[in-house]
Amino acid sequence: MEFRLLGPVEARDDEGRRLDLGARQQRFVLAVLLLEANHVVPATRLVGLLWPDDPPRSARQSIQVRISRLRSLLGASVPVVSEGAGYRIRIDPLAVDAHRFRARVSAARGAVEDGADDRAVALFRQALSLWSGEPLAGAAAEAVRLQLSHGLEEARLVAVEDCLDAELRLGHHASVLDELTDLVRTHPTRERLVGQLMLGLHRCGQTARALEVARQTRELLAGELGIDPGIELRDLELAILRDDPSLLVRPPHHTNTGRVEGAGSVPKPEPATDAAAGEPDNPARTLTPPAQLPPAVSGFTGRRAQLRDLDRYVTAGTEDAAASRLVVVSGMGGLGKTALTLHWAHQVADRFPDGQLYLDLRGHAAVPAVRPIEALAHFLLGLGFEPARIPHDLDAATAAYRTALAGRSLLVVLDNAADPAQVRPLLPAAPGCLTLVTSRDRLSGLVARDGADRLALDTLTTEEAIDLLERLLGPTRAAAETEAVTALAKVCGRLPLALRIAAGFLTDNPAHTVRAYVEQLQQGDLLDALTVDGDDDAAIRATFDLSYQRLSDPERRMFRLLGLVPGPDVTPGAAAALAAIPVADAGRQLSRLCASHLLTEHVPGRFMLHDLLREYARGRAEATSRPGIAPTPSNASWRGTTSTPGTRTCACPPRWSASLRRRFRTGSPPPSRRATPTRHCTGSRTRMRTCGPLSPSARSTGRTGGCG
Repeated sequence: MEFRLLGPVEARDDEGRRLDLGARQQRFVLAVLLLEANHVVPATRLVGLLWPDDPPRSARQSIQVRISRLRSLLGASVPVVSEGAGYRIRIDPLAVDAHRFRARVSAARGAVEDGADDRAVALFRQALSLWSGEPLAGAAAEAVRLQLSHGLEEARLVAVEDCLDAELRLGHHASVLDELTDLVRTHPTRERLVGQLMLGLHRCGQTARALEVARQTRELLAGELGIDPGIELRDLELAILRDDPSLLVRPPHHTNTGRVEGAGSVPKPEPATDAAAGEPDNPARTLTPPAQLPPAVSGFTGRRAQLRDLDRYVTAGTEDAAASRLVVVSGMGGLGKTALTLHWAHQVADRFPDGQLYLDLRGHAAVPAVRPIEALAHFLLGLGFEPARIPHDLDAATAAYRTALAGRSLLVVLDNAADPAQVRPLLPAAPGCLTLVTSRDRLSGLVARDGADRLALDTLTTEEAIDLLERLLGPTRAAAETEAVTALAKVCGRLPLALRIAAGFLTDNPAHTVRAYVEQLQQGDLLDALTVDGDDDAAIRATFDLSYQRLSDPERRMFRLLGLVPGPDVTPGAAAALAAIPVADAGRQLSRLCASHLLTEHVPGRFMLHDLLREYARGRAEATSRPGIAPTPSNASWRGTTSTPGTRTCACPPRWSASLRRRFRTGSPPPSRRATPTRHCTGSRTRMRTCGPLSPSARSTGRTGGCG
């Protein structure tokens, strides 16, 4: 006969048929006896568990009745005997899944001590497979069930952790990653599970996510429990940050205490041994020059002028022979800054005999940006530093980094930078080094203070965009629909990321003609269409989101309002009128949007949005509009200018007064006084003479408004 307690309480005979154990209280009495198999359970304990608050006078008799029924049910094969003032069930403990679980876990731990992790994992998994739900499910009130099963639940979790340690020592980090993610989501304060997840993520190349898990756990422990993570978790975070080689999979070995150490734990860093020129104080080892550049993007085309500009920075001597060279490649998201930089870097890598360093600083990303101290640890490891010799202090680490680069010729690529403060500690001082920085921000501080040259990227030319599509689609398909290919380049705004997404869709769907796809893009939601299924990062909307999220609230509001302007551009005065703010404030917001490459000052004093950014801004405006008010250009509180220099074109409503038209075309600010609306009724529409704040009555009508 077999009994199950690790889930609903059940009993099965030798042929596997489930027995009817009767009512809940009877199942509960059996469960308590089985948990204490071959030990006496006092009747008073059974009474206290069944009736914890107010046992009836007949409680002892009720227990006796249930014991009698169990004896009849189980028969002589599993006797329930009376001993003193209690009861004992005589049974082979391995016939009870709870005891079988403990036995297999004990055997698994013995295998771990013997260094047989393969056998240990098999035994752990066998033990854990005995569980079919919450222990004693349906046999007791929840409070009593938790009281009795808490030890079992904890034993299960420790067994899971022991099993996962063995899996990690065996190098099975990829196969247990999903399991660990679910476990940490369920038990976010179990630091051992958190550490195992961090290690698994790091080994799977997801170091940024591993560090994010550490940050979230630190905040959770501080916020809910008022404590810091334990020393082991802190050590693991530091080891991941340093890319400690001891975190790699390595054969397990026994310590002098009998404990097996391996990849499932964070070993203590070994003392540094230096072989560099026999200098014991030099923390760097003699290694092959670092070659950290990621692969170049295939199918790269165009950007010939920009590539020539980059060549100049290598071939031309600097005016100051003692200065390191610094180039900032900036532009809006999706322009291919990284693709251009890596394409060029691979072409000139041989000009830097001491190697190439690369790091994605994640300045515009869905995860936290890389801190300078983290970046320095990454670079110092690449330069051969022993992990234990890497300074923890930012200034000390910067000094060590620049000392290591002194007299050497390296190419340093800092991709996706957030701001100058993130970049400056990573700049070499050696004149033989060249640093390339890519960013969506103009990083004007690096130009002004650090002498950087800026290479500002724009969209591809029409010819370059068509060339890229021909290369991605194939010459035969492109030649068959030349006009449609040109139209596709225009619809995609000649933005490289959009062009690649569109070409990817057509490649995946060869039955679609280019013309039909262009019509689909023109008629539907363009930004939703320019997405790659299963890859959230390969989407125009997601790319723009990362830039938008870095803006301040006033800048976001201005950006949304600009999406409502019907004309090609806007002046600071018109933007001030549009947002009902002073011209000086509007000018600062426009400048910040330009610095973030969300807006372009195409001629002095006139600002315009890229077509795809206009779609994005309009969508953001619609998403944040006030209920009942459609954020269309006709409802904006001030209509932006659509005129260009030398023209008189105006998109303002025909019933606006001549003075309003003049202010609109010239971009002059709204009047300083609080103006009252002048009504020009055409049906139910009400026009506003100025963009001043609406009166309560006007607001209540819902007839005019914008995306505040």
